[in-house]
Amino acid sequence: MPWLEVPKEGIGFYKPRDASKDDRYLSLRVYIEQEPSTQFAALPMEQRASSMFSRYTGPLLRRLSGNGAMVNDSSLDGFTVILEWLKETPMSGGRPVHETIAVFIDKATALEYLQGMVKGPELAERARVYGWDGETPLGRLRLASWDDNFVATYKVANYQLAPGVSCQ
Repeated sequence: MPWLEVPKEGIGFYKPRDASKDDRYLSLRVYIEQEPSTQFAALPMEQRASSMFSRYTGPLLRRLSGNGAMVNDSSLDGFTVILEWLKETPMSGGRPVHETIAVFIDKATALEYLQGMVKGPELAERARVYGWDGETPLGRLRLASWDDNFVATYKVANYQLAPGVSCQ
């Protein structure tokens, strides 16, 4: 996917902090490689998080769930999409600060989303989303969501897949 990096430890199992039992969420953590923008950085955190949620959560949930195949796994309680991006260009010699959201989606909601019964705005309402500004936890966030077809339509200039490789 354009501008996404999956770190070596980017796939695993996490559970929501407020889980009352040992919930198992299959998780994918990605780093969004985009140049920081002063216009984007000027937006409130919820708007930046909503933009990233709208652009990446649905497509990554589809891939993480195997287009729905993993939803039937009885050992899973849901899925987590963790998105991280550079907040702003660090000052000379300064440490970069990243923003992160962790989106926890229960299995029933994921299935309804994958079947087209739940759209992006309702997915944002039903998911548990937590945010971080650098290492500072921001707690649970309420996000807006909209249809963003960037992932489906963006094409990297002059890029061709190797023979025999396909992307879904």
